[in-house]
Amino acid sequence: MTLFSEKVSLLGTENAFQIGPLIKSLEEAGHQVVKCNLGEPDFNLPEYIKEEIKRQIDLNNTHYCDPQGLLPFRKAIADQINETRGLDISPDQVVVFPGAKPPIGLAQQIYLNQGDEVVYPSPGFPIYESFIGYVGAVPVPLHLKEEEGFSFRGQDLEKLITEKTKLIYLNFPSNPTGAVATKEQLEEIVDVIDRKCPEEVRIYSDEVYEYILFDGSKHLSIASMKNMAKRTIIVSGLSKTFAWTGGRVGYAVFPDPQEAQMFKLFNITLQR
Repeated sequence: MTLFSEKVSLLGTENAFQIGPLIKSLEEAGHQVVKCNLGEPDFNLPEYIKEEIKRQIDLNNTHYCDPQGLLPFRKAIADQINETRGLDISPDQVVVFPGAKPPIGLAQQIYLNQGDEVVYPSPGFPIYESFIGYVGAVPVPLHLKEEEGFSFRGQDLEKLITEKTKLIYLNFPSNPTGAVATKEQLEEIVDVIDRKCPEEVRIYSDEVYEYILFDGSKHLSIASMKNMAKRTIIVSGLSKTFAWTGGRVGYAVFPDPQEAQMFKLFNITLQR
């Protein structure tokens, strides 16, 4: 008998946090360190948000709430998604999480069976890959080419899709490459998905960097494209936009309320 299960050895991690203690030790030794390990904006939480947080604490809004997220907050998220993506989603399709990370792993636990394939960008956010072996799925990295700005075209994705493909991670604007998808790119990707993927295949669109843009780039969600809202999970949060990484507030928008309820169920089991 061993202390840890065999399965836990299959769970990956994120090296950005692994080197945190080393960085701290160098700073304590008097060295100046330029930190490139974490996606941490170089500004602080806006004052008006700080004041509202303090006000809510003074109102004693510190107790249990709906595991799906406070309804006024979910309404605000739905309004923002509809305004920026041209969609018509309801608050019932929104689930709030402790950060934008949990739905990455939960999506694999909820949608995948043993042997299902997961397509994800490489290089990319390491947590996409971390859960794949843990849930018994098969990793299919979508290698990003430097000569194409560390991005990809529809034909690159098409080569990787098989009858076992079940989940496809997209990340625009990209972490760590900064790549932003053009409308032409997304049209190619949508064409491939329409032709090659059954309706049960889910597109996980990580858009947490939606407002961290440079050189005049504009973010366009794949969910805004024809036929994509019914199969896309939109994920974002407050960590990057408002530099509130310590607040741990993220959210996901699902194709329908039924799928949102499945993720709410996991929220219920994880909180106490």
